[in-house]
Amino acid sequence: MRGNRRWWIVAFSAPMLFNAWWGQIEIFSLIGLILGLLVLQQKVHSGWMGIAWLLLGIKIQTNYGLIFLFTYWLWRQQGLKAILLSILSGGSIIGLTLMIWPGWPTQLMSVYGTTQFGYSNASLWPFGLIAWPIALIPLRMDSNRRLRMIAAASLLGSPYFTLHHCLILMILSDSPWLLLISWLPIVMIFQTRDWAMYAWIIPLSVLVVEIFKSANLTSHTPPPTHPRTTTPNPPPPTPLPTESQPPPGPT
Repeated sequence: MRGNRRWWIVAFSAPMLFNAWWGQIEIFSLIGLILGLLVLQQKVHSGWMGIAWLLLGIKIQTNYGLIFLFTYWLWRQQGLKAILLSILSGGSIIGLTLMIWPGWPTQLMSVYGTTQFGYSNASLWPFGLIAWPIALIPLRMDSNRRLRMIAAASLLGSPYFTLHHCLILMILSDSPWLLLISWLPIVMIFQTRDWAMYAWIIPLSVLVVEIFKSANLTSHTPPPTHPRTTTPNPPPPTPLPTESQPPPGPT
């Protein structure tokens, strides 16, 4: 996994503007993403993955795919012990918060139960769930591409997301074309007051482009070649004796 060097794609994107304008807290998702990647690159202790889960879980409706993917990769790389250490670290923090503020889970659920999504909801639920079989299709691809596809499917398969939730997807992408696409929902403001509901075009575009690149890469990958085995040349046949040349024998 490599970093995104084209920082200007994120800085000048519409989701970044939307985050700054509304004072959103996507910074917690960003820190969780960084921590999770550092653990998978084995640059920090595996216990930090529990902290990454909690930070990503603040926006669970859009980051659930990243949480499952990070957990799967951690299990594949470092085994069950790393998973248990992550559960221990994350559970310790949850236990500490319950000691300080015992009623926060109940209050949080009450907020979720009364939330009105309104015109800004760009979800394609439940039709967006079709994105998950596409994101999990077993094609040959690197970890960065799989990460982008899972992040896109998490948005499309969520019952609620809006433009500022696409910021993590913008961070994971390094394609300049996505910068232009990110502004298309805002362009719709000249057509309808429900312009924010068109933010689904961002994750859908990423998913379509990434699956096309993966399929194209697979179709152009030559089959593995096996080294040719050469057999030694057989010795020349012994010439038959002729009448003028008697057969060899003892002299």
